[in-house]
Amino acid sequence: DASNMANLWRCIQEQLEAVVKIDWGDTNGGNKIIVREQLNGLRLSKDKDGHPAIFAGRRKRLLCDKKPILVLDATGDEDLLRLAAPHLGEVTRARAKAPHARVVQVVDQRFGMRAMCPHETDDEAASARKESKRQRIAETTEAVAGGKSAGLLSYKAFEEAVVGKLPSNIIPGHFQLLRGRNTWEHVSVLAVVGRPLPQAKELERVAAILCYDQPQAIGQGLMMAEGRAWHRMRDAAPVEGKREVHPDAWCEKVRRQITEAEVEQAIGRGRAVRRGAVDPLTVLVFGQTPVACAVDQLVSFAEVEPDEVILFAARHGIELTCPAHLSSVAPDLFPSLEAARSMVRRRSGSNRSIYLNLQNDPLLTPHKYQLAGAGQRSHDYRFDPARVTDVAAWFEAYLGQPLMTIKSKMRSSEAPDQCKAKTNVIRLPLPPRRAYVCDAPQPDEVQVCFGRPLIDAYPKACPLNLRANTLKSSILIPNSTFDRHPSNEGSIACRV
Repeated sequence: DASNMANLWRCIQEQLEAVVKIDWGDTNGGNKIIVREQLNGLRLSKDKDGHPAIFAGRRKRLLCDKKPILVLDATGDEDLLRLAAPHLGEVTRARAKAPHARVVQVVDQRFGMRAMCPHETDDEAASARKESKRQRIAETTEAVAGGKSAGLLSYKAFEEAVVGKLPSNIIPGHFQLLRGRNTWEHVSVLAVVGRPLPQAKELERVAAILCYDQPQAIGQGLMMAEGRAWHRMRDAAPVEGKREVHPDAWCEKVRRQITEAEVEQAIGRGRAVRRGAVDPLTVLVFGQTPVACAVDQLVSFAEVEPDEVILFAARHGIELTCPAHLSSVAPDLFPSLEAARSMVRRRSGSNRSIYLNLQNDPLLTPHKYQLAGAGQRSHDYRFDPARVTDVAAWFEAYLGQPLMTIKSKMRSSEAPDQCKAKTNVIRLPLPPRRAYVCDAPQPDEVQVCFGRPLIDAYPKACPLNLRANTLKSSILIPNSTFDRHPSNEGSIACRV
């Protein structure tokens, strides 16, 4: 009790010394000037036994006031740092480049804690709705990873709700327990869901404690408001967004450290600055609040959410288009043949598969397969050779029938052996994070179909003004121009 009382009076004394100044002027006694009329960090409440109590808070002091110190903080605020280190000198901001990281942000929903995490007041309908949303987010992460390792970072209650329900390749985590951890440094995909946002009164309490001996009075009883913010785009002009803000300047600084800085710390768990062309990183940010890092694309949840066919490909390493075979292999995704047929029809022409690592790889070209037996038809399929090393064995294991034929899609006039004998494989450098399809090769030139325009990247090779999202646009590129293309991290394999 004596120690608590001493701390209380010491806190009051330090505040009075900071807020009461004396202007001596021409008078003998001087005039007292009150800088602020409230005490920061003090509040009247009740203790655990229900008795009236005074709670006093003040920040801890670093034991380095008179020693040289180098402060390294990836998400620090200069004004808040000076409260802990008053003798802090020059502050330099450095932004590291991460050319092998792609950031996609879902901005059409807030993904708040109350919308996804279990709560004691939830009824059966609310619990089912939240469970469905958590499952959709987990399946999106699983689909984009395409069988590779992934991280899923969100609220603590979110992590507790999905533990034991995630695939083995997804590593969960939660906010406030991320700093200094390298658990997710080698993942292929990192999903960051939501953002921590305390209530206004909690921000005021923390800010008042931090500024207990400062001349500023911390606002009390204020309400959060909606403010303007900007998404920093990598290859485009900034896009206007929105975020919750606190009207008090110091409370807003604290809010940014708890909200935006924590999301940035979560994104940093993927160690994007250490990635190379052989281990790129895809970051999925679920939330409207703009992040500090450059964003490649702003999308809606519907654009990145996988359908059942994409999810099948991510789980099995192979993509099928035959409804009967889909329902036979994965009854959990396709409970009936009619459901599989309906899904295959609905996804015709969809380009959502660009978010799949499996389908982004230009080496994974479409192939044909046909089961043995009378009346069997051929069907299209794609596969990941890193996961499915023996295609014939996979089909026999899952469908229970041997294959009669397995062949690549190519011109009927060219047999596989003849094509292989007269061609060799080279790599054409292309800008990263885009999807391309190569048609069958010609002897002296290659026909390349572009889904996005490449005029800026290859002005010599792309003399035509190709329109974005026109998948059928194509040009003929002579082989002699391949070596003129600038080097880039992405590439496509072409046979010439």
